[in-house]
Amino acid sequence: MISNIQRHHIEYMLNWCFDTFGTSKYYPFLKLRVFVKDQVKEDFGYLDSHKCLININVKTHKTLVALCDTVIHEFTHYLQDPNLYEKFERIYKYDNHPHEIQADKTAKKWRFKLKKDFLNIYG
Repeated sequence: MISNIQRHHIEYMLNWCFDTFGTSKYYPFLKLRVFVKDQVKEDFGYLDSHKCLININVKTHKTLVALCDTVIHEFTHYLQDPNLYEKFERIYKYDNHPHEIQADKTAKKWRFKLKKDFLNIYG
């Protein structure tokens, strides 16, 4: 299934996130870039806060659950205060960064629900 993932599948996942979590009070919009690369600094995905752009690297995901996790994780960053994120970046390492911890917890809590809803549509 993961090898057949296309942009519209990830768009569905983002729309699911909007329906589940709402919109950001920090960003006026959100764009999506789906890419496939063997070696990139951001292995799974990242939010470019300056461009309001979520980037998802499809090739690095081995399972649908992992992809759901990444989409939710990055969407959680879209909901977070980018100025506070940058402030915390100067204080914490990645693994101890409060926004990363929150994004991980949110993704773990919701990834299987997203997978289930996704499979109900795209089976």
